[in-house]
Formats: sequence, C-alpha cells, structure tokens
Amino acid sequence: MKKDKIKNWIKFILIIGGIPLVTLWIVLDNKSIISAIKSNPAYAIGIVTHCSKSTHTFSVKGAGSNSSGGVNVRFFIEKKRIETDSKGMGPKDSQNVNEGNQYVVIYDSSNPEKCVVLFDYPVKDSLDFTLAVEKLKINPPNIDR
Repeated sequence: MKKDKIKNWIKFILIIGGIPLVTLWIVLDNKSIISAIKSNPAYAIGIVTHCSKSTHTFSVKGAGSNSSGGVNVRFFIEKKRIETDSKGMGPKDSQNVNEGNQYVVIYDSSNPEKCVVLFDYPVKDSLDFTLAVEKLKINPPNIDR
C-alpha cells in the first residue's frame, strides 16, 4: 500500500517535471530553426496542401506540430519537391487560409525542411512572387517568436 503511494507520487513528479522540459526543448528547437533560416535565407512559392481551421496557433516545424492541425505546405526548389508540416507565421485572419492558396515561404537554403510560411505574402503568380521577394530582401520579415 505504501509502495503504491510512493510509485504514484514518483509518476506524478515525473509527469509534472516533464512538461517544462518538453516546453523548453520546443522553444530551443524553434529558436535553432529560426536562426538557421536567418543565416541562410531563401524564398519559394508555397502551396497550402492541408489547412485545419480547428487551430489558430501557428508555429514552425519542430514546435510540436503535426498534420492534424495548422497548415501543410508544398514547394519546389530546383525541381525538388518539398512537402512539410511547417505551419508558419499565423495570419491575422486564419480563416482566409485555404487549401490551394499560395504564399511566400522563407527557408534555410541548406535545409529546406526548416521553413516558415509567410501568410502575409499571398502569391498569385511569379510576378507577385518576384515583387514580394524584392521587398523581403530589403526589409526581411520578423520571424522571431
């Protein structure tokens, strides 16, 4: 009986102690992704392949994301297809994000899986994309969280 109480307390302490550790890991991983993108930025046109309206929380890949919520995106780099569950920076009105929409994606040129979808930069065609990238190169987006 006493051993069961001790085991339950140990389990409780491990669970409660684990939550801050997981949160810390997510924050540090998120910062390393942002840092990598800032060090080697490149841009592409991203197409939304999945959009869940059930969440208004957007984050970058690695921040506890999965395909059940947020936005999945596909983009191409020199004919190489990149499909990721990166959710990106939340738009002011996430209800306007729909499958098939196109946005500028900023990514780490040495590892394109590390990317952020820039929902404030919708893209209709290559001219839109070119103009957006010119603006972004002059005034880079604030992708810090």
